[in-house]
Order: sequence, then structure tokens, then C-alpha cells
Amino acid sequence: MPNYVNHDLRVNDGRTLYMPPWVEGEEGWGNLFIPSISRADTLQQYPVGTRYVYGDRSFRYVYVGSSTLSTSTACAYGRIATAGYISVEEAAAQNAKSLVCTVAGGSGVAVDGDIALNELAGGYVSVYDITNSWHTVELLIVGNTATDGGGTCTLTLADELPFAVSDSDACELLGNPYSYTIGGNTPFYMKIGVPIVEATAAQFTWVQTWGPCCLSAQAECGDNTGVKNNKIVIFRHDGAVDELDMTVTTHDQYNSQGQIAGYVMVCKDITGAKSPPWIFLTICP
Repeated sequence: MPNYVNHDLRVNDGRTLYMPPWVEGEEGWGNLFIPSISRADTLQQYPVGTRYVYGDRSFRYVYVGSSTLSTSTACAYGRIATAGYISVEEAAAQNAKSLVCTVAGGSGVAVDGDIALNELAGGYVSVYDITNSWHTVELLIVGNTATDGGGTCTLTLADELPFAVSDSDACELLGNPYSYTIGGNTPFYMKIGVPIVEATAAQFTWVQTWGPCCLSAQAECGDNTGVKNNKIVIFRHDGAVDELDMTVTTHDQYNSQGQIAGYVMVCKDITGAKSPPWIFLTICP
């Protein structure tokens, strides 16, 4: 398999599939069949991160991690940072397309230093050029070697390093955002999309990231009682949506600091009689 997939852009009744950048370890490259978004796949049909646009709505193909995804709430990216601020192991010349780093024993999803072969493919590395006034660059990872309890990890990069790197520099690793989605109470994780169908661990499925969507909402969302012009909604810890309220700063809510989910398309009427509101999702177009 070459490390690229070329295809013409096809539009079928307003539906279009976009392959993500090529990376190691994914299945389904070049599959341009229009998907059935109302089912979960046991066998992978598209590379994770594949974008499907259908009219005003957009979807992403994701792998389900350790918990069931609900159709009424947004799921989250369950890996956070795979390795934070770790050492560059070997010097690399400008324009090199690989980087060797040292993974600590507390790194990785399970905080045990274990990183599987190509687990980081589709994710990113942020390189800190400490030697030269803290220059930084973020590059796409297309493959990686495995680690067991920490140790040396070689990253294969999609693009060249724009500057030389020494073994005194550092980097941070982030996995593919679509490679491990989880549901449930996830206050520390970015919400990645709203599942179209209930999906369980180790399945692949589509989540909506853009456009008209109706999901579990707090009563205040779209409340137009008293002509409030209440439109902005944020994601709660559990993937439901709540109003953006700059006055709520209690520890368990922080409605003034939540991730923006989108905007209310149709508010309740002035008596508050209609519920729930339609949301125009704005996670990712």
C-alpha cells in the first residue's frame, strides 16, 4: 500500500466522502461507498477520521473505546495527551521526516508507558526547539514504533521538520482524535461528536460534528422567556448541552467555561412551552 490515496471528489445526491491524510495501520483506504450512518461496524470500513458530508451535516468515522456511546449525548476523545513534555532522544536534521523521543513510564493511555505500534498514527507531535528560543511546530504523525513500560519511540512524520532538533529539545504527543472515543461522564475530555446509533467498545461508527442536531438539553437551552435571545449552548460533563451562562462558576458546572457545542436554531416560545431546541452543532465542519 503506497502512503497516499488519490481519488476524485464525488458528490452523490449531496453526499461526499473525504479520506483523511494517509497513516499507518488503518483499514478502508479508498472506500468511497456512501455509508449507512445508522449502524455500527464490527469490522472497520473506513479510516478513522474519514469525513462524510451530507447537506448541512458533517460526520466523522470513529473507533469506540472503553464505553458505550449514547445517541442523545456527545461522545468524547478519551486519550487526552498521550505523552506530555518528553525528551527528544536523538538529534534530527532540518527537513528530517522522523523523530526519536523518550517515552516516560507514566505516559500512554493507561499511564504505564505502553504505546502500541502505530497507535499515534493520525495524531500530532509538538516539537519544542529549546535550543533556539523556544521555536515550536506541530506535525502529523503517520506511524510510530511500540514501547513497553516507556523507552525509545520513533515517530514517522508526514512533513519535514522545519528546523534542526537536538537531544536537548523536547516534544509532546497527541493521539488521533478519532481513534478512541468514549461516552458517559467525561468532564476532562473534549467532546468529539454526537453518535447516530448506539455503539459499544471495539466497534466503529459515525458521529455528527456539524449541522442541525437534536440532543439531550437542559431546560434553560433556548429559553426565550422574557425575550432573552438565548442561543449559545455548551457541552456538559455528560455530553448533554446547557446554556452558556457567564454567572455560573461553581466547581461542578463552570457553565461560563464549557466547550461550545453550537447555537440554538429554534428557541422555545415566549412561554417556554417548546422543548428541546434544535442545535446547530459547530464542533468540526
